Amino acid sequence: MVKQRIITHLIYAGSTTITDLSKSMGLSVPTVTKFVDEMCKEGYVNDCGKLETSGGRHPSLYGLNADSAYFIGVAMAVQSLSLGAINFKGDVLQTKMEIPFKLENTPECLEHICQEIETFIDELPCDKSKILNICIGMTGRVNPETGCSYTHLTFGEKPLAEMFSERLGINVCIDNDSRAMAYGEYIMRSEKCPKNLIYVNVNWGWDLLSSLTVNCIRECLVLRVSLDIITDMITSRFVIAERKAVLKQRYPARLCIGSLLPVCVREKTLCC
Repeated sequence: MVKQRIITHLIYAGSTTITDLSKSMGLSVPTVTKFVDEMCKEGYVNDCGKLETSGGRHPSLYGLNADSAYFIGVAMAVQSLSLGAINFKGDVLQTKMEIPFKLENTPECLEHICQEIETFIDELPCDKSKILNICIGMTGRVNPETGCSYTHLTFGEKPLAEMFSERLGINVCIDNDSRAMAYGEYIMRSEKCPKNLIYVNVNWGWDLLSSLTVNCIRECLVLRVSLDIITDMITSRFVIAERKAVLKQRYPARLCIGSLLPVCVREKTLCC
């Protein structure tokens, strides 16, 4: 858990000193030094040199080793596939957008997706053994915790994520595409911008994901609504109810809660 917190801090802060890291985490300098030294030996953290100061001892700066791990993202739409790869610091290495594709509920479709992913991985200028995870964002009802899809590719007896993992030989997770997009928007917003956001994905139907001011986008709402609601929105007559019960009474919306943590309905707040 401490190492995860260190990695999270370095993702947001970039390079930092042991002293600043210990203050941010509320841990002693010796404790943080011990874990940072271990992560340096493991290759996930680099010593970035000395911090230039006006006087006194120059402290060392530490940052993530960009080439220590890689991640693949797959956006699976109804008629196309888009793929991207990032390094451990979140820098984009390569993308392959809008590959022609037809989403069908068949084993052949799953095999086609795996072949496209393997082709993309073969073209990457990196060590393939360092790819730690592949995340597939897909439309429909998805439970990221169990790895199950309840709308598309539902033919298997095993969870969809497990089927992908066994076929590709790399750990795979799945998530709802709108939730993944909203989380990406949330992460990439600068510190000067408020973290409150409403993300609307206009695709095959409407997905509306409303994020609250939280450390991560776990208290949010995904609505899959029909064309009559789109008409209401265009004529400025669509109002998001403050309470889930009111919303469900007015519109036949389906709530996709996936792995979003506790179920809670707060006063003047609509969330899963």
